[in-house]
Amino acid sequence: MHSQFGLQKQSMLLRPTSSTSVLVFADQASRGGKSLGRTASPQCKDAMMTVCNNRSRTSLSKNRHQQGLTTVAAVKQTSGSTKTADYFSSDDRPVILFDGVCNLCNGAVNFLLDWDKKGQYRLAALQSKAGSDLLQQAGRKPGDLSSVVLVEPGHAYVKSEAVLRIGRRLNTPFYVLGSIGLPVPSFIRDAAYDLVAKTRYKVFGKTESCRMCDPSFRERFIES
Repeated sequence: MHSQFGLQKQSMLLRPTSSTSVLVFADQASRGGKSLGRTASPQCKDAMMTVCNNRSRTSLSKNRHQQGLTTVAAVKQTSGSTKTADYFSSDDRPVILFDGVCNLCNGAVNFLLDWDKKGQYRLAALQSKAGSDLLQQAGRKPGDLSSVVLVEPGHAYVKSEAVLRIGRRLNTPFYVLGSIGLPVPSFIRDAAYDLVAKTRYKVFGKTESCRMCDPSFRERFIES
């Protein structure tokens, strides 16, 4: 008698009265273990399968999302780790970036090497890796050959201002010329500079060599 009453009670518990009750029952059954699943009705077993499948999909989706975040983080870390070399960590002398194939520019480099007796400046071709790195540090595009660039720790100057600031570190008369030229409005100075820069190949031609081939000046050039 007691056994029969227990079975009826269990049968009543295993017959939910609504779809919501079925899902609640199935969720409890999936958490409770296999013993309750054996005694459930077909309707409850179907609901149990639905809940389990939904949980599997949710878990798989979370795993994929986490893997995606990990991949994105790894890409960001990789891209963020690509940094230009620090060319001023062991030598704080300014660097002059010049067009390595321009006859006019190479003539100016040779002139600078003769007048910069103290070796105050280092030099790098715009076409070199160092030139590309320093252009980026100066906020310019790699491969931009439109201007000479004077790069100092924390500062960069282009066009006529670069030329005049270079002159101010040299002996007279270039110090005087640089000091007189800087107060002139930049749009006037740069207009003259741009005119020369645009016609430099046509007027002065190109070259494949400069004084960096001279061993006595090798330490003045950044080649890498």
